[in-house]
Amino acid sequence: MLETLIIITHASQAHMDEVFACAVLVCKFPAEKVIIKRVNTFDNEKFKYFCWKKDTEKVFVVDIGGRFDNELHFDHHQDEENVKNECATTLVVKKFMLEIMEDDDWSKYIESINYVDNNGGTRFFKDFAKVDKYLGYLLSLNNGIVDFFKDEPETVAIFLSKIIKKKLETIKKVKELEIKVRMNTFVRNIEGMNILFLNKHHDEIEKDLDINILNKIINKLIRDYPYTIHASLTYDPRDENKKRRSLYRFPRAEDELDFNLAIEKNILKEEDITFCHKKGFILNFSSEDIDNVLKEIIKGSKKC
Repeated sequence: MLETLIIITHASQAHMDEVFACAVLVCKFPAEKVIIKRVNTFDNEKFKYFCWKKDTEKVFVVDIGGRFDNELHFDHHQDEENVKNECATTLVVKKFMLEIMEDDDWSKYIESINYVDNNGGTRFFKDFAKVDKYLGYLLSLNNGIVDFFKDEPETVAIFLSKIIKKKLETIKKVKELEIKVRMNTFVRNIEGMNILFLNKHHDEIEKDLDINILNKIINKLIRDYPYTIHASLTYDPRDENKKRRSLYRFPRAEDELDFNLAIEKNILKEEDITFCHKKGFILNFSSEDIDNVLKEIIKGSKKC
């Protein structure tokens, strides 16, 4: 751990750009003492005073100074091709914490910081009229965080760095779980429909199972396939009663599959349905003859 981490950024109006960039640096370089100096852009004496380096210290210059060297200086205001359409946050993230962009929500959030910093908030909300709830929630916090940063920059940066650290731990966990999921999935074509089989109760998956994370991994998995995945079957091979099986039709296949049709044809019973979302039923069934049951359900649910 460093003794001191020093970050120089601009005074006057604060923006989420330098706030988040500072938080990333605090997360990346843990230190016993964090000093964030908000100085006037043209106050060269103060600027030089804080730009020293020792083995136990690190100094960064963020969103100020008119220089980007991808090591110490991370400003984007100069007219140079390598910082075009960038902001301090994206420059710092690309250098020190690119893995955080693997999370879809945080990638959108960082993209929004960049867009707002370069184009203004009004244009952002005009161009991105449909901001998802998660992104909208994060953006709603910006003003309060930025105002607090003006008076207590170290407190804000340390607080945000802890959130970033937790997110990085989640990203790492997702990577590990994704490997396990991929090892326990395969695709079969049944009656012209591609069904993803997943043993989500495998020991290696179950001990790390978080249903929200698992759903994100499955969605990523089906996007990666070169063909459409119409439904998924999850199962537990250890379950002697065969009741921990469920079949879910993905929304993207709603024009091709409708399990209501299988009910109307008496292939399925309504009591077999445990959840329904846009006709994408989750079905529990305990038949030993899983191949023929699936074949009958898919065949009876096809719209054409």
